[in-house]
Amino acid sequence: LTIEAEQALAQAQMVLVITHRIQLAKALCHRFGIDHIEEIYDSETKGILGYGLCIDSLHPYSHARFNPDDWEEALVILDECEQVLWHLLNASTCKYYRVPILENLTQLIQTVIESEGRIILSDADLSAISLNYFERLADLPLQRYIVENQYNPNLGQRILYTDDSPQALLN
Repeated sequence: LTIEAEQALAQAQMVLVITHRIQLAKALCHRFGIDHIEEIYDSETKGILGYGLCIDSLHPYSHARFNPDDWEEALVILDECEQVLWHLLNASTCKYYRVPILENLTQLIQTVIESEGRIILSDADLSAISLNYFERLADLPLQRYIVENQYNPNLGQRILYTDDSPQALLN
């Protein structure tokens, strides 16, 4: 994701990061070199490069004052996509603004796709349900590019330790 964000920023493409946890959003923003929504008013860039936020703030009444039309041609990253959708549909923190959030998410996806921006759904357990959901939100045929991590930790070398104490490891 870092390479994708760096390339987008190098081409003056705004980056929007959406997660389900504040700390995750802040960590990703720091990694990508963009503002987190809570820091936007104190930053030098004031969000001009993009920003990160939780799905809870994806409505016009939040401190983000989110407007999906502001994200034409953007790179949108939904990190831990499965959890973001679950959070949106089930969390009590989205309860009062769930409908405006869903409307803005739909408009965001359509705006980004129609303006030839890109959307990255990132999740270790990304399901066909989520892929199909976002395709339906876009209401356009989408080109999928799926990266599958085939790393299997069970295929590596195994070392069996028989000691009852970690002292040998510490030494």
